[in-house]
This record gives sequence, structure tokens and C-alpha cells, in this order.
Amino acid sequence: MSTVRYGRRLALLLAVIAMTVSASGWAQGPGWPARPIRMLVPFPPGGAADMMARYLGNGLAKRLNQAVVVENVPGMGGVLSLRRLAHAPADGYTIGFAHVGVLAISPHLYASVGYDPLKDFAPIAQISEYENVLVVNSKSPYRSLGDLLAAARAQPGVVSYGSAGNGSSNHLTGAMLSSMGGLSFNHIPYKGSGAALLGVMSGNVDFMFDVMNTSREPIRTGKLKALAMTGKKRSPEYPDVPTVAETIPGFAFEGWGAIVAPAGTPRDIVQRVGTALQAIIQSPDGGERLRAQGAMPKYGSPDIVDALIRRDLQKFGEVVKQSNARID
Repeated sequence: MSTVRYGRRLALLLAVIAMTVSASGWAQGPGWPARPIRMLVPFPPGGAADMMARYLGNGLAKRLNQAVVVENVPGMGGVLSLRRLAHAPADGYTIGFAHVGVLAISPHLYASVGYDPLKDFAPIAQISEYENVLVVNSKSPYRSLGDLLAAARAQPGVVSYGSAGNGSSNHLTGAMLSSMGGLSFNHIPYKGSGAALLGVMSGNVDFMFDVMNTSREPIRTGKLKALAMTGKKRSPEYPDVPTVAETIPGFAFEGWGAIVAPAGTPRDIVQRVGTALQAIIQSPDGGERLRAQGAMPKYGSPDIVDALIRRDLQKFGEVVKQSNARID
């Protein structure tokens, strides 16, 4: 066999091997990461989620020996960020911060979000979980969840709750309370959770479900009173505050955050990033940072993230249908 023919056959064999490895999802390219990695964040700069994403980005940069650049892509409740991520190259250089809202709620609210949450992303890791707190004005006549529910039963449609807007997580949590409790509330949508919280503190609305990082200080200073938590178990931070489930069995809203990549991202890259994220969120500093932002650190594998998406797509599909919430 001539040297030329042997060289051609060897080159062909190597090409076939390379194609096979690439097709299996394991080819990461030489020296990955050889350039900065983008992390798309579906929130504007400065908020709790943005701060959490930047902390994770800094941790990844140290563990991967490469810069991680946070790019804020707010809009449509986070949909624009996930849409951009879904259409990014699956080369390991673009990842995204995601949560239950954009992966399991928004697909039911919009006629089209421009992505399929089950097909267009490669889950990397669950990073957190969080619950909401039902808060009332400190001068409210409702001193317990039982008081509030009794008033709602006595006067259907009179007791009001605020939310960040139609289809927001605090709107749908209120809709769940209404549906599972057999009650009728008056939903007052605001332009953002901050405005809704001010509505509660001023007495313009009776209650709302809020995230812990914004309610913690008003609760501490006595401007708000926590009546119930939405988790399955009592919160370690507020052990004296009952869960809604203690009054309405089966009630639970537990949100979660995750890092995802475009579908088709090589599996070894997914594994490397996931391993780094696990180390970050399970470190003492990582846990403290996440808790300070109102979330509990919780690592979950790609399979767990996939299961969360599937579970909550079904759950919130039913809630959205019952609440008639739509965003056009």
C-alpha cells in the first residue's frame, strides 16, 4: 500500500471517529473553555437574581479558569433571555440562568415563547429552591391564615391580593389558594412585585405572596406580618409561621432556579459546569449567599431539572387554565 493511500485511509478513519464522538455529545473541542463564557440572565442588573447569577459566574470563572460574562436580557418575564439561549450555538460558550417561571409557567401564558422547554435546552444543574410567604399589613385585621380564609368565605370576591402582574408567580400562587380553598379573591395586578408589596404595606390590598428577600426586612421591622409559608414544611427561618398546607392539605409552591445550556451542548461540558456549580452552591459561602437572596441552596442533576420542568409544566398548566391568565 502506498504512503499516499495509507494516509488517506488514516485521515478517513480519524474523521469517522471524530464524527462518532461528536454525535454522541461528548466532543468538547480542544482546550475548552478557550474563550469567555456568556451567562444570560433574564433579569435587569442589580436585583437579587442578578446578584446570585454574578456570584455563580465568578465561582465558575475560578473553577474553569476562564472568564464568565453575565449578560442581562430582561423582557417578557425572562422569555427573551431563554429565547436567545435556545438559539445560541451549542458549543459550551453560552449558558443561561433559568427558573420555574420561564421554563414551566410562561409557556402557558404566551401564545408563543419561541422555545420548547423540554426540547431546546440541556439542563446543567438545579442551584436553588425557594418558597413564598403570605404577608399582610401589620395593622391588618387578619392575624392568621384562618382569619383571612374565613373572611374570604364570608364575603366572596372582597378580600384582595396583589401581584407583580397577570400571570406572575405570586398571581398564580394566589390563584392556587383560591382554587384549592374553594374561595374567591379579588386579584389586583401591579407593575412589579415592589409596587404590589407597597400596596400591601399601605393597606390598598389585603395580602400577597412574596419572595423572602424583599419581605424579610419589612417583616423584621414590623411593617408586614407573615401569615403562612408556601413550602411543604415550615421554614427554618420562620419556624413559628405555619405552612398553607397545614390548613389546605396538598398546597405547595416551591420555586427553583437552574442553569441550562442550548440543546446539543456536549455532555462533558455539561458535566464539568454542573460539577463546578455543585461545589459552589454546597460551599459554606455559597449557601450563605443564596440564603441572603431568599433562596435555599439545592443542587440537582440534569435529570432532576428535567423532572422539575415536566412536573411544573403540568402543574402550572392547570393553574393557568383555571385562572384564565393569558399574556398576549
